[in-house]
Amino acid sequence: MKRDAISRFTLDSASEFLFGRDVGSLSTGLSYPHRGSDSKVSPAEAFSRAVSKSQEALVQRTRSGWMWPLMEISKDNTAGPMKVVNSYLAPILRDAVEKQKVRPVHIDDEKIVEEETLLDHLLKLTTDETVLRDEILNILVAGRDTTASTLTFVVYFLAINPKVLARLREEVLDKVGPSARPSYDNIREMKYLRAVINEALRLFPTVPFNIRQTVHETTWPSPNPAEKPLYIPAKTSTAYSVFAMHRRTDLWGDDGNSASTPMH
Repeated sequence: MKRDAISRFTLDSASEFLFGRDVGSLSTGLSYPHRGSDSKVSPAEAFSRAVSKSQEALVQRTRSGWMWPLMEISKDNTAGPMKVVNSYLAPILRDAVEKQKVRPVHIDDEKIVEEETLLDHLLKLTTDETVLRDEILNILVAGRDTTASTLTFVVYFLAINPKVLARLREEVLDKVGPSARPSYDNIREMKYLRAVINEALRLFPTVPFNIRQTVHETTWPSPNPAEKPLYIPAKTSTAYSVFAMHRRTDLWGDDGNSASTPMH
């Protein structure tokens, strides 16, 4: 339930930053068991679900490799979710394009830069709604999932490290106080908070594994310096685990694989 709430929060904050409109997914009901499948779904919740479903379809394509078109020969698994996503974004983009057309020429540029969203900035470069939609979605997906994952694992990390939680709480109370909203300057001053986030990201990276493909043939250094480099053909896909790299005891010490070791 906490993970769901965090995902909604990051979607709302990312959408407000990107196109100046909070999609309001936090204001809809959370996925409690008593909410049946027939419960009315708000446009914001439908948008959020559709984004997730389209991502799931893309992950499945990655797993299927070059055969994925055969797996979807009768149906494009992204078509349904993306229809919902595009329908939600279309009026927002259309409205932004119309406002850009009637925006006064002689205005305070400095004030605009401070208040403009990513969509406002993109509108200076193009009014093509397809390009705008693709760019916004690209950043929205990255901003939602990575932030939601980080916040979720930071909460978990603090839950299993009460001493770290106590020390972090002291820093927050010292720099911000018991009721004030933290400013950007406050956040920059909280060095221990930065360390907690870094450690949570080390132990629980938001992208635990990844794949890269060579464009041209190349060579890699051999693990054994005395041996010849390794030949890598063009279009070779190579998977690597950030999760494993971040827990190597030869790099991080004997307790580098432990998530319950208090930070000093």
